[in-house]
Amino acid sequence: MEEAMTALLHVDNITKRFGGFVALDGIELEVQPGERLGLIGPNAVSYTHLDVYKRQDLLLNAIAAGLLLGGFYAAVTAGVSISFGMLDIVNIAHPAFIILGSYIAYYFNIKYGVDPIVVSIIALPFFYALGAGVYQVYYLSFEKRGQESLRGLAF
Repeated sequence: MEEAMTALLHVDNITKRFGGFVALDGIELEVQPGERLGLIGPNAVSYTHLDVYKRQDLLLNAIAAGLLLGGFYAAVTAGVSISFGMLDIVNIAHPAFIILGSYIAYYFNIKYGVDPIVVSIIALPFFYALGAGVYQVYYLSFEKRGQESLRGLAF
């Protein structure tokens, strides 16, 4: 009884619906002095739950997300650098394949709940075949005919 008196906020029977989906039902909230409570909805994270968040958790999440995104950009840069620089292969479709693969991984994650890494491993042979086919078209159209056919090609 004494805890309820020191609480800054006390709310009973919180219910939240999104269309026919009941996200929260009968939740009781009590906010103590110095405590932060947050209700995270489906706008950014596609699920709803009630939890106490601390600033350290948000900082660690931001650092982890930054490292993962930076690692992705480093891998893409290394692939493009090797293709263009060291192997002397003009791979015009490289960025388009990256975007296509990202969209496919996103689609299967949202639609079927499959992890994007698993999707990328499964899609790898298909992208290899697609890349080989595009390269054959490029080779027959430009490289086999010599340097003069490359003059009109703009990057």
